[in-house]
Amino acid sequence: MNKQFKGFIMGVVVTVMLMSTIALADGAKQTIEVMFNSINIAVNGKLVKADNILYNGTTYVPLRAVAEMLDKEVGWNKETRTASINDKGMKTKQDDVRYGRNNPAPIGVTQKVTVDDILNHYTAEVTVKEVLRGNDAWELIKKENMFNDKPKAEDEEYILAKIHIKIIDVEDDKKVDVSPVNFKIYSANNVEYDNLVLVSPPEPDLRTSLYAGGEHEGYAVYKVKKSDISPKLVYGQKYDGTGGIWFKLQ
Repeated sequence: MNKQFKGFIMGVVVTVMLMSTIALADGAKQTIEVMFNSINIAVNGKLVKADNILYNGTTYVPLRAVAEMLDKEVGWNKETRTASINDKGMKTKQDDVRYGRNNPAPIGVTQKVTVDDILNHYTAEVTVKEVLRGNDAWELIKKENMFNDKPKAEDEEYILAKIHIKIIDVEDDKKVDVSPVNFKIYSANNVEYDNLVLVSPPEPDLRTSLYAGGEHEGYAVYKVKKSDISPKLVYGQKYDGTGGIWFKLQ
């Protein structure tokens, strides 16, 4: 790739700016002057149809248009908010993220796990969809049942997690019982909490039974130390503590 074309790629933005007013990080707005579709773009002598703008001597075009010019693919990692141009079929570092105890998956990320325990052998997909803690969690818990109590310890608070689970397949077509106790909760420094919390969660409750193909979304309630800013949840962990899929709870 020659220097001229490298400079062209450095001018690429993810989307074409169609308005001359842009928002700044502090919420203010600034008006800029740009020239829309002011140049023709050619790659290896072939004219490429793509909208572009010229601003301060730099040409900006859509990222996808650049990828097509180079016979590449556009990649997008929503967790890291990273756009990329890759060889077709190439596996990127973003695609190769491995979540685990020391790198729990962010809220909203779906993970697949195979569970092999005394009762069942099954594969499931699990997503932590939403997390509330402290007063926000308590308000929903209290609203669900007026007889629910606050944590007795002054240094503890509730965490309320909305969890989605889908059963992909089950050995011998058995049903799978889903409950908050199937999930284990750990502190940021890897100390297991007691995950048996005797309060009624908001509806829908996570507790249910599913056959293969069934899916369900519901709330589970846990208790953590107020000072614990990065608790984490694991599902499908083996008796010796290995395996399972890990999720952030913040």
